[in-house]
Amino acid sequence: MNAQDDHAAPAHEESLDVGARASLDPNEKIGSVGVGTERYVSGKGPLTYEVSFENVGSAPAQVVTIEDRLDVANLDLSSLSLGPISFGDTEVAVPLGATDHEVLLDLRPDRDLLLRIRANLDVSGGVVTWVFESIDPATWELPVFDGFLPPNDVPPEGQGTVSYSVTPLAGLASETAIGTGRTADIVFDDNAPIETADWVNTIDNAAPESHVETLGPLQATSRFEVTWTGTDPSSSGIRDYEVWVAEDGGGWRPWLIGRPEESAFLTGRAGRTYSFFSMARDRVGNQEAEPPGADATTTTAVLDHFLAYQAGEADRRADALPKDCNVTLDDALFDGAQNYTVSGTARFLVPADKNDEGIVDGVTHLLAYRIKGAREGVEPPSGKCSKDSTLPRAPCIDDAECTGGVCENRKFPKTAKHARRSALLVENQFGRVFLDTIKEKYLLLPTPKGLGAPPNPVLGPSAVDHYACYAARTSKRLVSDQAPGGKFRKDLQVLVEDQFANGRIRLCAAGAPKKAGEICKNERSCGGEDGVTGFCQSEPHPVLGTAKVYDLKKPALFCNPVEKYDVDTTETDDAGRTRTTSCNVVPATVGSPSSSLVCYLAKEARKITDPLVAARVGVAPGTRIEPKQGSHEARTPFVLTQLPNPQRIETKKEFELCVPSETLWVPQGS
Repeated sequence: MNAQDDHAAPAHEESLDVGARASLDPNEKIGSVGVGTERYVSGKGPLTYEVSFENVGSAPAQVVTIEDRLDVANLDLSSLSLGPISFGDTEVAVPLGATDHEVLLDLRPDRDLLLRIRANLDVSGGVVTWVFESIDPATWELPVFDGFLPPNDVPPEGQGTVSYSVTPLAGLASETAIGTGRTADIVFDDNAPIETADWVNTIDNAAPESHVETLGPLQATSRFEVTWTGTDPSSSGIRDYEVWVAEDGGGWRPWLIGRPEESAFLTGRAGRTYSFFSMARDRVGNQEAEPPGADATTTTAVLDHFLAYQAGEADRRADALPKDCNVTLDDALFDGAQNYTVSGTARFLVPADKNDEGIVDGVTHLLAYRIKGAREGVEPPSGKCSKDSTLPRAPCIDDAECTGGVCENRKFPKTAKHARRSALLVENQFGRVFLDTIKEKYLLLPTPKGLGAPPNPVLGPSAVDHYACYAARTSKRLVSDQAPGGKFRKDLQVLVEDQFANGRIRLCAAGAPKKAGEICKNERSCGGEDGVTGFCQSEPHPVLGTAKVYDLKKPALFCNPVEKYDVDTTETDDAGRTRTTSCNVVPATVGSPSSSLVCYLAKEARKITDPLVAARVGVAPGTRIEPKQGSHEARTPFVLTQLPNPQRIETKKEFELCVPSETLWVPQGS
């Protein structure tokens, strides 16, 4: 037999790195790694244990016995299942669920030995035992000198492992420690037992809790940040989150799965309502249950409908936006960043209540400036001599060629040229339409408004973007059956309430026979059935006193969100004098890239044809009305704060109704 010191283990040392197995003791017991220093595990799954042994002596081991004492107070022994057994480079499979197993192995011809392995669970004592017994094939007794486990001079020939799995008892409280003081004994031949350290895991049966942080009721852009947070009642900690989203009250769908971060940006669509909830999973696998409803709900900013007035500056101020200043517009749908010249006020867009849909943002207006491609250089490629020259109207390149005069009519090429797009697909409440863009027209800037004095420069939720507006028309191409080109509804009629419409209309007076309160053109139109003339008087109408009925004729403008920033432009004239201009307005980035405006030509209706509009006005469908009923009452001047400078603007007549739209498809060529 082998001497005691032949198989004695060195003094126990352990170096544990969380999440990995590492040990300096060749004879040890290890279990489920778990999480953190407390080795947190879920109480719902099995725990795995492995006892390793190693012959560090000088003679082969003949009999190795391993006894592992289980934590019977916290483990369900009926769930125990013996695991694989190994020694050297040999592995012995054990049937799944076995608690009692015996096998006889023939180690010949490598070793002239048989090996009997017996493993069983003593339920009453809570001890699982493995016995490795070497057998001489000739005598069926213990061999005289040889043994199945040689010294581990050439690893792994002197190493072995036994293993098993067992499930914790159901209903254990979180923070319950399993395995405290439960060690394994390893006995080599007749030597004293080697006692391993215990292996302690801590139960975490509590699911974490999380929620999406409250969002503001309205987001300024369609791309916004969503944040969430969570806590774990136990100390294993949160591993990751699921975040679910629903659009406009529809079904829930997963947005983010398995994300350890606690924030992300959602790119939604303008004017949509988004709801969110989160579910957390801790590091041992406990999953939070789905909540009964949303944690947070918000709506992305939606543009108002705008009534576009022809407008001009009531006076020129030194600190107003300079004429002919340059800006750079980066238009993702067209040619990218190019320089444009801003030449002056052209349109003033007022938030309008269309068909009683309300006004989302009564503060933000849009001021439209004319734009064209910026000039390049200061030297003219060609020109003509002035009339005062001794060579009047002669072709010239510079002033020296015009004796006594100057070279005039200088022409500068544009640096920005609109790349036309044929069949650009946009959608709004009037349906889908394919548009062809023709040329650039305006730059729209969000603007607050005041009457008589500069307002505070505060913008509302519609101030999402700046827009480059292109002259547009319905595409002539037949692009699809669903939205054919070259077609536009001819019967679109809307009722638009405008803060500037404050006129009076002509109504039959109360004394008119059977016509009282009806819209009239003259006294005769108020006569009764007997032909008696009534009275057509100018009276306020509860609806048409502040609103108008418009027929929408066709698309006139397509306005696309753009990035905008200023370009300080310095020019030098022939006398060497320099002039620097700057738009001096705040740069802007695109917040809602798919949100656009389609402006339709709007003409005052002569007859109310739409039943819904007729019902709102309180007349029968087909009622004729006099144009200019409730006409625009000019405000001259009123003050716009075009950050940072105020301007005085006067409005004239209205031209277009601009409708919030969504860009669905942009062709790459025309």
